[in-house]
Amino acid sequence: MADTTIVIPPGITFSEGFADRFHTGPARTAEFTCPTVPATTKVSAEGRGNFATLQNNDQSVWGITGLMAVQTWNTTCYSQVRPGYVFLFPGTYNPNPPAYNGTVYLNCVPQAPMIFNGTALHQMMCNLLGQPATNFIGFYIEGYPFSTSGVGYNSCTCNVTYFGSCAVSTNCNGTNWQQIISSTLQTWLPN
Repeated sequence: MADTTIVIPPGITFSEGFADRFHTGPARTAEFTCPTVPATTKVSAEGRGNFATLQNNDQSVWGITGLMAVQTWNTTCYSQVRPGYVFLFPGTYNPNPPAYNGTVYLNCVPQAPMIFNGTALHQMMCNLLGQPATNFIGFYIEGYPFSTSGVGYNSCTCNVTYFGSCAVSTNCNGTNWQQIISSTLQTWLPN
């Protein structure tokens, strides 16, 4: 599923950048399949390190883009990725952000933090991982240290495939996917 270019007005905050009203991504359909509930969940070591760098940056500008795997694939960096594996990477919707303090990694390579350029941050992250958006559900985190109130559950790039809308579902075949993401982050991130 290819993501389309997004036009976001200047001055939009990190969380507002994920708002459904700014995205012209995949068309919504009533035909969707809930992802399989993961046997285990974990935030990658890179993701935990990337999240830690957020504390040294302007959190009114920078936030963390998150992806949870819902498919299985093999990679030289992570070996076998299974459903429930979470990737975190910094990004911003500010076109002229202050420099990001700290080295961040994705796919075992140091990368520049993502700066919105017309492509959704979730799509940019999928591209850095070399995986299609259909391998993930998406969310974002604002603020360090971790707080459940700082988690947003929109991704028009990833979530439409599984939930029929940009939002991660609280009831997809009886499963609260927002709770799965929240519990994973509470377990693996400092709060």
